Amino acid sequence: MGTTSFNGMLDMIILAFGIYILYACVSMKTTGAIKGGMMLPKGMDPRHCKDPAGYIAFACPRLAVVGVISVICGVLGFMMDFFLLVSGTVYCIAMLIFLISLIWYTVVSKKAIREFWGLKK
Repeated sequence: MGTTSFNGMLDMIILAFGIYILYACVSMKTTGAIKGGMMLPKGMDPRHCKDPAGYIAFACPRLAVVGVISVICGVLGFMMDFFLLVSGTVYCIAMLIFLISLIWYTVVSKKAIREFWGLKK
Protein backbone atom coordinates (compact mmCIF):
# COMPACT_ATOMS: atom_id res chain seq x y z
CA MET A 1 0.00 0.00 0.00
CA GLY A 2 1.10 3.54 -0.60
CA THR A 3 0.96 6.68 1.44
CA THR A 4 -2.19 7.77 -0.38
CA SER A 5 -4.17 4.72 0.68
CA PHE A 6 -7.29 5.08 2.77
CA ASN A 7 -5.81 2.85 5.47
CA GLY A 8 -2.76 5.06 5.73
CA MET A 9 -4.95 8.14 6.12
CA LEU A 10 -7.09 6.39 8.74
CA ASP A 11 -3.99 5.33 10.65
CA MET A 12 -2.67 8.89 10.57
CA ILE A 13 -6.00 10.20 11.92
CA ILE A 14 -6.07 7.59 14.69
CA LEU A 15 -2.48 8.37 15.66
CA ALA A 16 -3.14 12.13 15.69
CA PHE A 17 -6.32 11.53 17.72
CA GLY A 18 -4.35 9.58 20.31
CA ILE A 19 -1.62 12.19 20.53
CA TYR A 20 -4.21 14.95 20.94
CA ILE A 21 -6.00 13.07 23.69
CA LEU A 22 -2.76 12.45 25.58
CA TYR A 23 -1.78 16.12 25.15
CA ALA A 24 -5.19 17.28 26.43
CA CYS A 25 -4.97 14.90 29.38
CA VAL A 26 -1.50 16.10 30.38
CA SER A 27 -2.54 19.71 29.86
CA MET A 28 -5.62 19.32 32.06
CA LYS A 29 -3.58 17.62 34.78
CA THR A 30 -0.85 20.24 34.80
CA THR A 31 -2.99 23.37 34.45
CA GLY A 32 -6.06 22.21 36.36
CA ALA A 33 -8.25 23.66 33.61
CA ILE A 34 -10.64 21.64 31.47
CA LYS A 35 -9.75 21.68 27.78
CA GLY A 36 -12.50 22.51 25.30
CA GLY A 37 -13.52 20.47 22.32
CA MET A 38 -14.15 16.78 22.75
CA MET A 39 -13.35 16.91 26.46
CA LEU A 40 -16.63 18.70 27.16
CA PRO A 41 -20.29 17.80 26.75
CA LYS A 42 -21.82 19.26 23.59
CA GLY A 43 -22.66 22.92 23.99
CA MET A 44 -21.10 23.20 27.46
CA ASP A 45 -18.49 25.61 28.68
CA PRO A 46 -15.79 24.66 31.21
CA ARG A 47 -17.25 27.30 33.54
CA HIS A 48 -20.45 25.22 33.86
CA CYS A 49 -18.65 22.28 35.49
CA LYS A 50 -19.65 21.89 39.13
CA ASP A 51 -16.32 20.30 40.14
CA PRO A 52 -13.50 20.85 37.60
CA ALA A 53 -10.84 19.17 39.72
CA GLY A 54 -13.10 16.15 40.23
CA TYR A 55 -13.87 15.97 36.52
CA ILE A 56 -10.19 16.10 35.63
CA ALA A 57 -9.40 13.37 38.18
CA PHE A 58 -12.25 11.27 36.77
CA ALA A 59 -11.64 11.84 33.06
CA CYS A 60 -7.85 11.89 32.71
CA PRO A 61 -7.11 8.24 33.51
CA ARG A 62 -9.88 7.16 31.16
CA LEU A 63 -8.72 9.54 28.45
CA ALA A 64 -5.17 8.28 28.85
CA VAL A 65 -6.34 4.71 28.22
CA VAL A 66 -8.12 5.74 25.02
CA GLY A 67 -5.15 7.88 23.97
CA VAL A 68 -2.59 5.12 24.47
CA ILE A 69 -4.77 2.60 22.63
CA SER A 70 -5.19 5.10 19.77
CA VAL A 71 -1.46 5.71 19.49
CA ILE A 72 -0.74 1.97 19.53
CA CYS A 73 -3.37 1.33 16.84
CA GLY A 74 -2.04 4.16 14.68
CA VAL A 75 1.54 2.90 14.95
CA LEU A 76 0.48 -0.70 14.25
CA GLY A 77 -1.43 0.52 11.22
CA PHE A 78 1.59 2.35 9.86
CA MET A 79 3.73 -0.71 10.48
CA MET A 80 1.28 -2.85 8.55
CA ASP A 81 0.54 -0.42 5.72
CA PHE A 82 4.02 0.84 4.93
CA PHE A 83 6.48 -1.71 6.29
CA LEU A 84 4.44 -4.94 6.37
CA LEU A 85 5.76 -5.68 9.86
CA VAL A 86 2.36 -6.49 11.39
CA SER A 87 -0.13 -9.09 10.23
CA GLY A 88 -3.64 -8.14 9.22
CA THR A 89 -5.02 -10.21 12.08
CA VAL A 90 -3.06 -8.26 14.69
CA TYR A 91 -4.18 -5.00 13.09
CA CYS A 92 -7.85 -6.09 13.08
CA ILE A 93 -7.65 -7.06 16.75
CA ALA A 94 -6.03 -3.71 17.57
CA MET A 95 -8.76 -1.83 15.69
CA LEU A 96 -11.42 -3.83 17.52
CA ILE A 97 -9.83 -2.89 20.83
CA PHE A 98 -9.72 0.74 19.66
CA LEU A 99 -13.43 0.72 18.81
CA ILE A 100 -14.30 -0.95 22.12
CA SER A 101 -12.29 1.71 23.97
CA LEU A 102 -14.19 4.47 22.17
CA ILE A 103 -17.54 2.90 23.08
CA TRP A 104 -16.37 2.44 26.67
CA TYR A 105 -15.28 6.08 26.92
CA THR A 106 -18.59 7.26 25.47
CA VAL A 107 -20.50 5.34 28.15
CA VAL A 108 -18.17 6.58 30.90
CA SER A 109 -18.36 10.19 29.68
CA LYS A 110 -22.15 10.10 29.97
CA LYS A 111 -21.67 9.30 33.67
CA ALA A 112 -19.30 12.26 33.95
CA ILE A 113 -21.85 14.54 32.30
CA ARG A 114 -24.46 13.58 34.88
CA GLU A 115 -22.07 13.78 37.80
CA PHE A 116 -20.00 16.88 37.03
CA TRP A 117 -22.37 18.98 34.92
CA GLY A 118 -25.64 17.89 36.48
CA LEU A 119 -27.19 17.06 33.10
CA LYS A 120 -29.70 14.30 32.54
CA LYS A 121 -29.34 11.59 29.91
